[in-house]
Amino acid sequence: MFLDKVLYFLTEYTEQNRIGNNIKKYSKRKVFCSEKSVGQNQFYQAQMIGLEPVYVLVIRPFEYKNERLVEYNGIMFKILKVFKKSSTELEITLEAVKIGE
Repeated sequence: MFLDKVLYFLTEYTEQNRIGNNIKKYSKRKVFCSEKSVGQNQFYQAQMIGLEPVYVLVIRPFEYKNERLVEYNGIMFKILKVFKKSSTELEITLEAVKIGE
Protein backbone atom coordinates (compact mmCIF):
# COMPACT_ATOMS: atom_id res chain seq x y z
CA MET A 1 0.00 0.00 0.00
CA PHE A 2 1.52 3.29 -1.14
CA LEU A 3 0.13 6.19 0.94
CA ASP A 4 0.70 9.08 -1.47
CA LYS A 5 -2.46 11.16 -0.90
CA VAL A 6 -3.79 13.12 2.08
CA LEU A 7 -7.26 13.16 3.62
CA TYR A 8 -8.52 15.04 6.65
CA PHE A 9 -10.91 13.47 9.11
CA LEU A 10 -13.37 16.13 10.26
CA THR A 11 -14.90 16.49 13.69
CA GLU A 12 -17.80 18.93 13.90
CA TYR A 13 -18.14 21.40 16.77
CA THR A 14 -20.10 24.57 17.44
CA GLU A 15 -18.63 27.94 18.34
CA GLN A 16 -20.39 31.21 19.11
CA ASN A 17 -19.52 34.32 17.14
CA ARG A 18 -19.31 37.85 18.58
CA ILE A 19 -23.07 38.36 18.59
CA GLY A 20 -23.90 34.96 20.10
CA ASN A 21 -24.90 32.99 17.00
CA ASN A 22 -23.80 29.36 16.89
CA ILE A 23 -21.44 28.66 14.00
CA LYS A 24 -20.69 25.11 12.80
CA LYS A 25 -16.94 24.48 12.51
CA TYR A 26 -14.71 21.48 11.89
CA SER A 27 -11.43 20.37 13.38
CA LYS A 28 -9.19 18.47 10.99
CA ARG A 29 -6.91 15.47 11.50
CA LYS A 30 -4.45 14.72 8.69
CA VAL A 31 -4.02 11.09 7.53
CA PHE A 32 -2.09 9.69 4.58
CA CYS A 33 -4.03 7.41 2.24
CA SER A 34 -4.11 5.80 -1.18
CA GLU A 35 -6.97 6.00 -3.64
CA LYS A 36 -8.78 3.10 -5.30
CA SER A 37 -11.51 3.27 -7.88
CA VAL A 38 -15.08 2.45 -6.90
CA GLY A 39 -15.82 -0.95 -8.40
CA GLN A 40 -18.50 -1.10 -11.06
CA ASN A 41 -20.56 -3.64 -9.12
CA GLN A 42 -20.28 -1.62 -5.90
CA PHE A 43 -21.24 1.56 -7.74
CA TYR A 44 -24.40 0.10 -9.33
CA GLN A 45 -25.53 -1.67 -6.16
CA ALA A 46 -25.19 1.60 -4.23
CA GLN A 47 -27.05 3.54 -6.94
CA MET A 48 -29.97 1.11 -6.69
CA ILE A 49 -30.58 2.16 -3.08
CA GLY A 50 -29.99 5.88 -3.65
CA LEU A 51 -26.31 6.15 -2.64
CA GLU A 52 -23.56 7.71 -4.73
CA PRO A 53 -20.09 6.40 -3.86
CA VAL A 54 -17.37 8.68 -5.20
CA TYR A 55 -14.03 7.46 -3.79
CA VAL A 56 -12.57 4.47 -2.01
CA LEU A 57 -9.58 5.49 0.11
CA VAL A 58 -7.25 3.10 1.89
CA ILE A 59 -5.67 3.99 5.24
CA ARG A 60 -4.05 2.12 8.12
CA PRO A 61 -6.76 0.76 10.47
CA PHE A 62 -5.38 2.34 13.65
CA GLU A 63 -5.86 5.83 12.16
CA TYR A 64 -9.65 5.57 11.93
CA LYS A 65 -11.50 6.83 15.04
CA ASN A 66 -15.14 6.41 13.90
CA GLU A 67 -15.31 9.77 12.18
CA ARG A 68 -18.24 10.33 9.80
CA LEU A 69 -16.85 13.18 7.66
CA VAL A 70 -13.74 13.50 5.48
CA GLU A 71 -12.18 16.30 3.47
CA TYR A 72 -10.41 15.02 0.35
CA ASN A 73 -9.11 17.16 -2.51
CA GLY A 74 -10.65 20.18 -0.81
CA ILE A 75 -14.18 18.69 -0.84
CA MET A 76 -16.23 17.42 2.10
CA PHE A 77 -17.52 13.85 1.96
CA LYS A 78 -19.41 11.61 4.33
CA ILE A 79 -18.21 8.11 5.03
CA LEU A 80 -20.56 5.63 3.43
CA LYS A 81 -18.82 2.39 4.38
CA VAL A 82 -15.74 1.20 6.27
CA PHE A 83 -14.21 -2.19 5.48
CA LYS A 84 -11.17 -3.70 7.19
CA LYS A 85 -9.46 -5.46 4.30
CA SER A 86 -6.50 -6.71 6.36
CA SER A 87 -4.55 -5.89 9.51
CA THR A 88 -2.76 -3.13 7.55
CA GLU A 89 -5.53 -1.82 5.26
CA LEU A 90 -8.88 -0.18 5.94
CA GLU A 91 -11.04 0.87 2.98
CA ILE A 92 -13.25 3.92 3.40
CA THR A 93 -15.96 4.51 0.79
CA LEU A 94 -16.95 8.18 0.45
CA GLU A 95 -20.13 9.85 -0.76
CA ALA A 96 -20.46 13.55 -1.58
CA VAL A 97 -22.18 15.64 1.09
CA LYS A 98 -25.40 17.06 -0.29
CA ILE A 99 -26.33 20.66 0.45
CA GLY A 100 -28.36 20.91 3.63
CA GLU A 101 -26.97 17.76 5.25
